[in-house]
Amino acid sequence: MCDFHSVIVRKDGLLAHVKTNSHSEAVQAANWRENDMMADLRGPFFTKAEWNGEDELTDVSKIALGELNEKQRKTLETHYGNLAKLLADPATNAERMLFDGGFFAGEEYADIRWRVLNLKATPKRVIERIITRTLYADSQKAIKSLHPAITNLSGNLVIADGYKITAPALVKSGSVYVSENATFTAPALAEVSGSVDVSENATFTAPALTEVSGSVDVSANATFTAHALVKSGSVDVSANATFTAPALTEVSGSVYVSENATFTAPALTEVSGSVYVRANATFTAHALVKSGSVYVRANATFTAP
Repeated sequence: MCDFHSVIVRKDGLLAHVKTNSHSEAVQAANWRENDMMADLRGPFFTKAEWNGEDELTDVSKIALGELNEKQRKTLETHYGNLAKLLADPATNAERMLFDGGFFAGEEYADIRWRVLNLKATPKRVIERIITRTLYADSQKAIKSLHPAITNLSGNLVIADGYKITAPALVKSGSVYVSENATFTAPALAEVSGSVDVSENATFTAPALTEVSGSVDVSANATFTAHALVKSGSVDVSANATFTAPALTEVSGSVYVSENATFTAPALTEVSGSVYVRANATFTAHALVKSGSVYVRANATFTAP
């Protein structure tokens, strides 16, 4: 995974960035040529750089993944110099840099807006403007609060250990990770365009959620309740966890239920992968018609009449 803010810089000093912080996606978005096997002979078309937003930034060559010419160095010094100023003092710099044609006002800087939104020093007036823009959640930074007016997030939303967060207006998000002993309640959340991971002793409640495009992982005494969920990727429920999905009809992957866990999906009709039920676990799927291989072991119970 790349660091918080990653860019690519061409030989002529032109810079490209995408909110996902993927170097390869930035190349595609900029419509540049990829570095190829001849780069060692004639030099690469561009150089990569990435910074975590926290370490002291004194020499951009230390965050560059390759040698820099003078144009590339100047571009990176300007870009990351401004970013360092913004993160160090959002009260002074956020409005002029994030909005109205500012240095980081572009849509591609949704990752920076998310980082600034979650800084303690960011003024309320700035926060109220940020939440109206596109936001890309940073998986490397767990959050301890979420503005109640946020409706749409991409990226990877991570709830910090032990914190309770309610997102009353959130309708769509990228992947959701609920860390140990945390509680995340999202009554309006309808779609997760990624995975759901509910960690030890955590609780995730999403009564309006209808689709999880990625996998669902509920572990170690965790609880995930999604009464409206219709479709998901692979499901893994383990270690005394409980996953209740009464409307779930399709799992586009495998199902793993183990170690005293309980998975209840009375409307489930198809599992495209295999079914594994182990170690005193219980999987009840009264409507299941089709699945891959089925493995039931070690005092487990699988009910599929």
